[in-house]
Amino acid sequence: MPKKHYTQLGEKERDQIFFLKKKHFTNSAIADTLSRSKATIGRELRRNIHRKFHQYLPDTAQRKADKRKALCRKTRYTVKDSKLKEKIIRPQKRLPLKSILDSNKERMNATFDRGVADAKEFLKTYKTS
Repeated sequence: MPKKHYTQLGEKERDQIFFLKKKHFTNSAIADTLSRSKATIGRELRRNIHRKFHQYLPDTAQRKADKRKALCRKTRYTVKDSKLKEKIIRPQKRLPLKSILDSNKERMNATFDRGVADAKEFLKTYKTS
């Protein structure tokens, strides 16, 4: 009977899978014994076969699972320079959305005005040459 909530397979369960597979149990029988889905057992056996020996080994399976888990985790960085941290991370005091949008609008308008001025200056130099 499958569990309601997903939990990852542990070392003990991987050992049980190995020993039951050695006794020629089917994936369905192993799944029933461990109270897991037969798809979970099939996936475990498929993903974690030892390359050299072409069989399921629990220690290799655990090592591969740990490696996959480590690769998918998000890495968080810490800013050690406090001045830089203040610039990057918004202060605890949350600004209202309207003020954020207004400041962005002002910056966009200023950038646009600079672009127009640069274009006019370019056209002046282009016409005189």
